[in-house]
Order: sequence, then C-alpha cells, then structure tokens
Amino acid sequence: MTGLKDLTLREGSQVPGLDISDEEGRAVIDALATLGVERIELSFPRATPRESWYRAAEDRGLRTAALARSVPADVEAALAVDPDEVEVIITSSAVQLEHALGKSQSEAEAMMVDAIERAVDGGVDVGVTLMDAIRAEGAALDSYAAAAVDAGVDHITLADTTGAGDPASVRGTVAGVVETVAGAAGVAIHPHDDMGVGAANAKAGVEAGADSVDATVGGSENEPATRRSRPSPSSSRNTARRSTSTTSS
Repeated sequence: MTGLKDLTLREGSQVPGLDISDEEGRAVIDALATLGVERIELSFPRATPRESWYRAAEDRGLRTAALARSVPADVEAALAVDPDEVEVIITSSAVQLEHALGKSQSEAEAMMVDAIERAVDGGVDVGVTLMDAIRAEGAALDSYAAAAVDAGVDHITLADTTGAGDPASVRGTVAGVVETVAGAAGVAIHPHDDMGVGAANAKAGVEAGADSVDATVGGSENEPATRRSRPSPSSSRNTARRSTSTTSS
C-alpha cells in the first residue's frame, strides 16, 4: 500500500505573505487527523520550531517529521522539537550544487552523511530528500542513495524541486533509485505542480516503485517562489536512464 506524508503546514509556511498562526496550525492538524492522514511534516525548526504543533499532532496519533538542511545546527534544532522523524535535505543536481550550494558532489554527500548520522544518533528515524533529483544525473543519485542507506536512512525522497519533471522523467528517476537501494530503504516522490502535472508525476513515481508520496492540501506549497523562474522541461538523461521504466503515461 502506498503511503502519504502531508506537508501542508511546512510547505505552506514558506509561501510569501502567508502567516499561519499556532491556532490555525492546530486546526489543520485536527482536520488532517480526521481525514485519516498518518504522517505529517510540520516545520523547519531552525527557522520556526512550532513545537506546539508537534505535541498537537502527537495527541491526535500522527507520526511527525521535522525538516533539516544538511548542517549540524539544523539537525539539532529538528531534534529539539522531539519529532518521530527528521527529514534531511541536500541538493543533488549539478546546477544547484554549483549555483545554490556552492559545493562539489563529494562535499555535499559528506554533509548529507554527517547530518543523517547526527539525526540517527539523536534516536529518531531519518529520511533524506534529494532536492532537484529529477534534473540530477543517474550516477549522482545512485551515489547519494547508496551513501544515505549506509548512513542509516529509512527512506529516500526524490524531489522535483523546480517542478520541471514529467511522468517519463519521474518514472526513470524513481526506477533507478529503487533499483539502487534494492529494498534497503523506502523510496518516496515529492512532486511540484508548476507545470500542472503534479498528480500525474506522483502516479508515475508510484508505478515506478515509490512506496510513498509527499502531498499538500490544495497544492498549498512554495509555488509562488518556483513559478518566478520556470526551468526548461526535464533533460533526456532521465528518460534514457532506465529504458524499461520511462514510457509516457
């Protein structure tokens, strides 16, 4: 059965001009619990802890996750709100490594591994989100995924950070990582709906072997930021990576 992790509050808090009060956040948590949602990523604690949301979610029986970049202070802030899971993020595409992170792939992998190990040592389950995975090279994703598994992650999330993916490229990317981890960790898909194919991409990811999907209510995430600069459609790298898994839907 395919799992679902709701990110409405964490992604919604990133929307420019949207201020979600603690009371409103707790109302969202109650509504999600009533709908039957079981996992919820609530905040980026280094910026906004929202600890009351974690306790409210626990009271409703929800499994909670906190976001952390691959830096020690972020991991410590995430652990401080006492979640069930810490979701570590690291960029994976060459263009974002160069222009956003300013690191080489090996440096980024080392940052990721250190963050994962810190979170594991904190006594929680740990996942890693590979940002801009749909535009990353297959060999790079394989390397990140193998290193993450060795460091102790429970799942690997492949994020279409720029919203540039289509079902074919998502299928190829997900199928490749599923093959690499070979059951040692779960694989999830994190689609964005910039091009109006978010639902189709989620479906393609599940068909390719993803066992969980990240989602928000009403698509309320950081689309205003990503829509300002839409990248070109996904490169042919993804459609060619696993030829048996990239037919169009």
